[in-house]
Amino acid sequence: MSRYSILLIGFFILTSCGSQYKEKLFYKNMSCVKQDKLTVTERNKIYPYNISEKIVLATYHQQKPGVAGGEMWSYFVSMEEDKSLFDKSRFEDYVELNSSQKDELTNLIFNYGYLKDVNVRMSSGCYMPNNAILFLDKDDNLLEYIEICFDCNAFRSSNKEIDLGDECMQKMNLLNEFFLKSGVKKTRMLR
Repeated sequence: MSRYSILLIGFFILTSCGSQYKEKLFYKNMSCVKQDKLTVTERNKIYPYNISEKIVLATYHQQKPGVAGGEMWSYFVSMEEDKSLFDKSRFEDYVELNSSQKDELTNLIFNYGYLKDVNVRMSSGCYMPNNAILFLDKDDNLLEYIEICFDCNAFRSSNKEIDLGDECMQKMNLLNEFFLKSGVKKTRMLR
C-alpha cells in the first residue's frame, strides 16, 4: 500500500470522526432544556395570554371523509376572515385549562428551549393538524389560535406574533404529553 493511500485513508477516518462529533454536538444543542427565562407574571403579559380569559386545548372532530387534517386547516383558514364562525361543537375534545395548567403550558412554551441556539429550524413535509390551543374571551369568542399537528411536529398560528417558543427537538413531544395529561384523549391521527 502506498504512502499516499495510507494518508488518504487516515484523512477519511479523521473527517468521519469529526463529522460524527459535530452531528452529536448539533443534536445535543437542539435538545430541549429547562431555562427559567420568564416568571409566571412575565409569561402572562405576552400576547395572547394577556388578553385571553380562557385557554382551551382541543381536538378537531372531522365531519366529512377526506384528507386527515384538511378539514380542520380549512376551518381555521375560514376564521381568519371572520372569527365569529368559531363553533366549539366542532371539537371532540375541549379542555379549558385551570390556572395551574395555564402556568404549566406557558412554562413549557417559554421556558423550554435550545441548549445552545444553532440557528437552524426544523421543518416537516407533512401537515395534518388535529389539535389546537384556543384563546378565548369571557364569552367564548375566539381571539387567536395555534393549530398543531403532533404527527408531523408542526404548527400554524392565527397571528405571526404567536408561536410555541424555541422549536427544540422534544418540544412537540412535551406539548403532546401536556395535552394528554390535561384530558385531551386524541392527539395523533397516525397512531
